[in-house]
Amino acid sequence: MANIFDKLNDLENAEIIFNYYVYYDPHTGSVLHIRNYEEIDLYPHIVVLSSELPEKNRNLSDFLVLEKNGEFKLTNKKIDLIKFDIDQDIHMIEKIKDANSPTFDILIKQDNQEKKFYFIMSDVLVSRLENLWKREKDIIMYVTAENDPNILYSTIRFDAFRLIKYSATVIDFDDGYDGTTPCTIFTRKLFQNYKHWDMR
Repeated sequence: MANIFDKLNDLENAEIIFNYYVYYDPHTGSVLHIRNYEEIDLYPHIVVLSSELPEKNRNLSDFLVLEKNGEFKLTNKKIDLIKFDIDQDIHMIEKIKDANSPTFDILIKQDNQEKKFYFIMSDVLVSRLENLWKREKDIIMYVTAENDPNILYSTIRFDAFRLIKYSATVIDFDDGYDGTTPCTIFTRKLFQNYKHWDMR
C-alpha cells in the first residue's frame, strides 16, 4: 500500500489543467483581462487552457486575440507574429469565371464597362463581425498586371467597417487601370476566402 504522503506529494506536483477566460477588445484584439472564471462583461472572451498561457512573467500587452480561419485565437506577439507567412501577407486573390453561388468571404466583381470594382462581403461573415468590429481599419488591395505583382496598376483602399455595415462597397477605376487588360488583385489576407470575378 502506497504511503499517503507519497500520494499527497504526487497530487501536489501534478499539473492541473483548467480554463482561462481571456477578455479582449474586438476592435484591436488587445487582451484586457484574464480570469479563471467566466463573468458578465461588455467585452467578448475566448476560453484558453491554462497549459497554453504562462503563469510567470505574463504581460497582457504581449498577447492579441486574432481571427484565423473563422476562429478567434490567442496569439503571442513576441513569438507568433514575427513569423512571416507569405500567404497571409501577400495573397493573390483567386479568379472565377462566373459568380453563380461561389463560396466567399469577400467577392470582388470587376465591371469593365462601368469601370467599377464592387466589393461584397458574405452574409455569414457580416453576421459574425457586425457586433464585434467597430473601429475603422483600411482594407488595401493592389491591382497588378495579370499574374505579375511587379507591375502595379492601381492601389485600392476602403474601410472594412463600412463594408461590414453595408455588406458592399463600390470603387471606381482610377487613372492607373482602365479595365482594358486583365488584371490580378493582391491583398493582405484579413479574411479567409476571397474571389475575383472579372465580368469581361
